[in-house]
Amino acid sequence: PPSPPPPSPPPPSPPPPSPPTSSPAPSLSECDAVTITFGAPAGISHNNVGGRNSASDKYALIDKVGTFDGQHYNLKLTSALANGDDPNCKSDAEGGAEAPCSIAINSASGTVDFFIRKKEIHPVTFSFEFDSGDPVTLPLYSFSVFDVGNEEYLWAAAEHDTYFCGGCETSCCGAGNETDHLQGPTSHSPDGMTASGLRWDADPDVTSVDDVTDPLSMTDEQQSNSVRFIYSDRSSFTLGFGRSSSGGNRQQFAGETNVGALICPPPSPPSPPPPSPPPPSPPPSLPPPSLPPPLSPGQIAPPPPSSPLSSPPPSPPPPSAPSPASPPPLPPSPPPPSPPPPSPPPVDCDAVYSNCRNEQDYSKGDNGCLAYKRGWSGGSNNCHNCGTTTRDYVCCDLTECRAACTDLYDDAGTPLNIERCMQGCTYMDVHGSHCKAPPSPSQSPQSPPSPPTPPPTPPPPSSSSSPSPPADSDCSTFTTKKKCQQRESCRWKKKKCVARPSPPPPSVSSPPPPPPSPEDCSIFTTKKKCKQREACRWKKKK
Repeated sequence: PPSPPPPSPPPPSPPPPSPPTSSPAPSLSECDAVTITFGAPAGISHNNVGGRNSASDKYALIDKVGTFDGQHYNLKLTSALANGDDPNCKSDAEGGAEAPCSIAINSASGTVDFFIRKKEIHPVTFSFEFDSGDPVTLPLYSFSVFDVGNEEYLWAAAEHDTYFCGGCETSCCGAGNETDHLQGPTSHSPDGMTASGLRWDADPDVTSVDDVTDPLSMTDEQQSNSVRFIYSDRSSFTLGFGRSSSGGNRQQFAGETNVGALICPPPSPPSPPPPSPPPPSPPPSLPPPSLPPPLSPGQIAPPPPSSPLSSPPPSPPPPSAPSPASPPPLPPSPPPPSPPPPSPPPVDCDAVYSNCRNEQDYSKGDNGCLAYKRGWSGGSNNCHNCGTTTRDYVCCDLTECRAACTDLYDDAGTPLNIERCMQGCTYMDVHGSHCKAPPSPSQSPQSPPSPPTPPPTPPPPSSSSSPSPPADSDCSTFTTKKKCQQRESCRWKKKKCVARPSPPPPSVSSPPPPPPSPEDCSIFTTKKKCKQREACRWKKKK
């Protein structure tokens, strides 16, 4: 019988799926955000928060702060205390243009001033409504408070989705290179109210903040002393403006600012691709030909059946040589393996430093990040709870960084501040161990001791290399702390700008101990015990 046909080759493998394309960041319209503005045509038509001028209509009204559903809507400010009465407010006759609880709109900059009485807090409910008085529920919007300095503080009821304080989300840190920023938040409920919320206090070192002329282009200093709240599906919210003593007498607010970013709702997941069709089934194999039953002894095989025509059978052809068996078809060659993905480049030291500051809950941890990245100079320091450092500390060394933290905060007698500072050191050492101290010009070039393949000896410093730190006379041209801190080679000391001393050569130290595993931190079930562990931090109640 003829040989069955060879089986069909398997179908080719389907091509690999295309990599997903990244979607652009959603615009305001894509996430249904509403922008609140206080520039023209907005204006104040009523100014009587807390009943400060009369016992009727105890509210302030800012007209035309935005448009929703094709209609203008207004912003109404009412005291959140009982019956809308705030006894700490003053009338225009008593306090003049800056009477406590009065508001003033700055149309050119699109900001609003709220004036505060010393040693008091003014809880205020902000509500949106149409001209008819009907409430307006906005789907998503920002509301920002800034110029919180000089013994002032801010309180917010727990109604926001999230918040940004300076350069961080849900915590406070300096924006850019700023080390002075709002403190907190802490849990707080103002007198006369049962609502719980959070309180942010001005940094004791911040006695004044430059006026905001453009809420969307605030400087690092202005952002570091501001909070931006994100609300969704709300027609009202409550804030409190406070003043501890005789410091500043106002805070400012606006809608959207460049503090943090707008948080849009997460997009819907993409639909899965249709399933690939199944490969075709191979043809069924032919059954082997059936053989006649074996003959019994002495039995003669029966003749083959005759054809219907009575013609003699043809002579059998001569036997032909058996044809060689066809080799089975070779399987298709597998596709070449995909090249391995390129190795990610090392994280830039500046990026590690920025991430380190974002992970810290206190300014002490920020200083630990900074001491590891740049070193720390000996002398007096004007940061919060800082003392005088007794010597210079080099950068990029865990032992030096921890010693700097101890020296910086031991005068205050608070071990917790030292531990918070060391948390910044540990983060930088774990994630930025590739950061190296710059070579000191005073060191003579020499080959390292007995490596397998010694690197070439670096050339001596030439006149074209980076300039040495400027003399005191160069830094003394900067008369403000802000401009001085913008110069890398200068620092602010005793209310004047001086040159930052060059760090001594890096010391050779033993490798730092490995960071603790997550299991080490998870055994601490209270916030107090967790924060007493140098390598642990309390986050989301664990």
